[in-house]
Amino acid sequence: MSGFTLTDAITWSVPWALTPVDIINAAAVECGLSTWTDPVASTDVNAVKLETLLNSLGRELYTRYDLAVMRRRATLTTAISDTGDYPLPTDWYCMIDQTGWKRNTIFPMDGPISSQTWEYLLNRVGSATVTAMFRENQGVVQIFPRPVTSVYTLTLQYRSRYWVMSSGQTAPDKALISAGTDQLLFEPALLVKGLKFSFLNANGLDAAQAYREFQEALDATRSAEAAAKIRMDSQGIFATNRFLDWANVPNTGFGP
Repeated sequence: MSGFTLTDAITWSVPWALTPVDIINAAAVECGLSTWTDPVASTDVNAVKLETLLNSLGRELYTRYDLAVMRRRATLTTAISDTGDYPLPTDWYCMIDQTGWKRNTIFPMDGPISSQTWEYLLNRVGSATVTAMFRENQGVVQIFPRPVTSVYTLTLQYRSRYWVMSSGQTAPDKALISAGTDQLLFEPALLVKGLKFSFLNANGLDAAQAYREFQEALDATRSAEAAAKIRMDSQGIFATNRFLDWANVPNTGFGP
């Protein structure tokens, strides 16, 4: 039984991406250290610490922040008699809220639903629904109704764990640095400032200014990502589809 697979796959073009050698050496200079030919291959205690901290920084960025470079799109096509349990993509971190849809219908995926609702669905009389309800559990996406009785396609977006692309690859393929030639997909300034702060802080040095620089780099990265605007008039490109208008915004702030 197949699971969710990456869709809209493209060959990545990231000429701005720097390597761990670039990032570690830049942060090292800002911390008053010497540089290395290849800090990833070095046994120098500071090089090892900087590489470890850079991996930790990468994990923190993909777990805490919804940055555009980490977004992926996945599709699942069911088959009759499937159990309803589907493996997640190998780089899955979490689903992006309200991006799940049952393709070629007007119905979104309903969920993730609570454990209480899941038990209700499993134990009620009858299992007919107009859409797919889901939850993430034990490393799989569980779909209801189950077992599957019809063929349909689900599509969603999720946040990936892969922020590193091996040399010669055309797409991100790992969540940890393993070679000095890897390409790192987060903004270079964000990684350098974040690594500088992490190193100073880990060594008990004054890191207040470095923290401010990291936060400024993070704010700049997030604000540079285009944000879609939800229109409340009838002139948007989806004028016939209600996302946010008078019909689904409650009256507040006045009256009884």
